[in-house]
Amino acid sequence: MRLLLRWMYGARETVYKQFSERQWIVFFSVLCVAGGAFWGAALNYVIRMLPLSESMVILSIGFALATVAIGMMAAVWWVYVAYLTALLFPLIFLFVSQSGQFELLGLLSTAFYGFNLISSRKMYQVLRQSIIHQLSNDRLYMALQNEKDRVMSLNRQLEMDVRAGKRTAQELLAQKHEAEQLAERLHTLSAIDGLTGIANRRTFDEVLEREWSRAKRQHAPLSLLLVDIDHFKLLNDHYGHQYGDQCLKSVVDVMRSHLKRPSDFIARYGGEEFVVILPMTTAGAAQSLAEEIREAVANARMEHQVSPVLPFVTISIGLSCMCDNEILTAKTLFEKADTALYAAKMGGRNRVC
Repeated sequence: MRLLLRWMYGARETVYKQFSERQWIVFFSVLCVAGGAFWGAALNYVIRMLPLSESMVILSIGFALATVAIGMMAAVWWVYVAYLTALLFPLIFLFVSQSGQFELLGLLSTAFYGFNLISSRKMYQVLRQSIIHQLSNDRLYMALQNEKDRVMSLNRQLEMDVRAGKRTAQELLAQKHEAEQLAERLHTLSAIDGLTGIANRRTFDEVLEREWSRAKRQHAPLSLLLVDIDHFKLLNDHYGHQYGDQCLKSVVDVMRSHLKRPSDFIARYGGEEFVVILPMTTAGAAQSLAEEIREAVANARMEHQVSPVLPFVTISIGLSCMCDNEILTAKTLFEKADTALYAAKMGGRNRVC
């Protein structure tokens, strides 16, 4: 039934237009919950007639069904929660209501239920963030495309007017100046993050490759900081996106105030993550600078009452350094910083690793 629904949604345009997006989601939700209830009832019925050893096999089938469904349903997280509940709760209730070794299966099923909820939530957040980034990229592309079309239209008009002799030299120069300004705006749109005013991820990728090549060529150190605002989603959910945007700008201001050299580069990597490129900087010097930035953000006392770390905004920083050309690619340098950031988060956040 779900495959039929998917075929109708994707292949039958006349059918697709008959229902709204909300109605399609309702159809999908009902079928998913019905599928979970069917499998939960079926497995429950079979297990009642089998000994413990064979019940383990049936339980494994139920676990497999629940795990595979994450990829199909995590995009609408509450649908997966309903499916998982309908599938596993009959089994959990059956095992818990019995004594002996069946109680262990009940505990195992409950733990698996909780683990899958967490896993599906993580996948949902990743998918949601990916969609947000894609929409942001689409909006940027459309803005760039509109500006490009306008520049091309101006150029065509200029050529026509030159041939027709309808414009004076002064008008032509003014029109050329406007076209140059539009071209400059194009470059700015493609290189700058609209919210914080610093470089975006695309520009960071270009600068990192360039600085890594220079450092490798000159046998010079190159350090990279990957900065993440601790528990930023909790902040957004509690205070609202307007306050969250203001926090992003404030954190950027603090970081920029500590980057003194013209060669130091900062960019927004995505969401609440930022990257700092430090050419000609050893690991020790980068560590000192990262600690200064971390302390400065904490000392700014931006309110964050729902943070498990401190009642104000803090950051975690992952650091990597290329010394003596032992890092073979710019990508490896970034991956080491990402690994260090993960360690900082696992270590309690509000720290540099």
